Amino acid sequence: AFGDSSFLSHEDECYLYEAAGLVLGIGDQATGTYRVGYINELLKPLIAGMDAAVDSDERGMTSGVQCLSAAGALSKGFTAFDSDQSPMGSPRKSKSILAEVSTSRPRVLPQEVMSSWTVCLEAVLRLRDRHCAVEEVRRRVLFFFHRMVETLGEATIPYLANHLPNMMRMASGAAEVTAIMLLVNQAICKFQAKMEHAMESTFVPIVQRLSELLPSVESDAVSKTALSTQQLAIKAESATQSEELRERIELLKVYLTFLHNLLTNKLGAVLLDPAKATLLEQIALSIVRYGQESWGSSSGALMISKQCYGILSNLISQVLADDSDVSSGAAGFRAFVTRCVGSMCVRSAVLVYAIAGYSFMRYNIGSILRENVALQLCATRYCGASFLSQLVSVDLPSWQCSAVSAELYGKQLMSGAGLDSACSVFCSVVEEIAAKAQRLA
Repeated sequence: AFGDSSFLSHEDECYLYEAAGLVLGIGDQATGTYRVGYINELLKPLIAGMDAAVDSDERGMTSGVQCLSAAGALSKGFTAFDSDQSPMGSPRKSKSILAEVSTSRPRVLPQEVMSSWTVCLEAVLRLRDRHCAVEEVRRRVLFFFHRMVETLGEATIPYLANHLPNMMRMASGAAEVTAIMLLVNQAICKFQAKMEHAMESTFVPIVQRLSELLPSVESDAVSKTALSTQQLAIKAESATQSEELRERIELLKVYLTFLHNLLTNKLGAVLLDPAKATLLEQIALSIVRYGQESWGSSSGALMISKQCYGILSNLISQVLADDSDVSSGAAGFRAFVTRCVGSMCVRSAVLVYAIAGYSFMRYNIGSILRENVALQLCATRYCGASFLSQLVSVDLPSWQCSAVSAELYGKQLMSGAGLDSACSVFCSVVEEIAAKAQRLA
């Protein structure tokens, strides 16, 4: 069928390649030689087609894109996985089936198979370099990169490091950059610390490109506390009206996931590099602003605040982990936490409570506030009296919280009684602020 497939549509050809890949990808070590021969026979015309499209016109480029699509379909059968994991991350529904598949597929794909796919990836990237202005080419290449992360494993890392900055530059808008960031997050979660060199060389270009497309927030958002709870809720209702803004908010979610993945997958050093101290300060400030902004009234939009709390907690614990560190960088970050984090926690808590209709039972508000209080406990642990003094004497009173309630909550944070107890007191504080705001409205 592959010898003469003129009677098939391109879509049908891709289905055939996918079926062939699934069959060839199940072979064991004993039949590896024959399998490689079949793989090469299938890949050879696809690679030749992509190379021919490099120096061709639009018609030739279309043929090259079809070869790229077919290669992506063929690759679906080839996934390197550990023997104690189910294929493609699927649930372990049957141990006997898992055992059968695990023994029939190698723990690491044979080197000959890896080499074949490496040659194919290089052909794909040559096609992309020539026709990078074509959106369809960029989209197909991105899918192929996702597949190579699973097929080639760590061998994909150098290619990612070399091509990610250009991929980000050529992306046409927030939706395409979001798709690229999903690839970055996939690689970070899969390779963890092994991505350190790649992230060191690509982190700044990635953040710079993201900063051009992320939704804007008011520059004075850190200090603003004057809006009433009703105003905050109304603002949230109209926060996601345009398609462009929705795309930018989706990008924001993926960006926050990116930062979280760096901090929780042994890649925190990429962020904490002293040479990036100014950039880190800008990132931390933007997280504070994003965490207390209105992104809509849906539960998904409210979870942005929760993401910001977690990122800031990780940043605080990693930047200020060494109590003996008296460097200007650590001192400056501690001052930033004292000045900004408490205000953000109060404002964002009041915001999500108002959006939820003044009920802690809706939209997973309980879990969001727990993460909020966990951030305050983290700030208290690493910044101590300076953070508590700012929170109790400045941040809470600016929201009309009574001195008695503010003092009680400060003592609760300092006592080390635990997250549950602190959450209970903080909920009472938020209720008091909201009640006073409603009476004054």
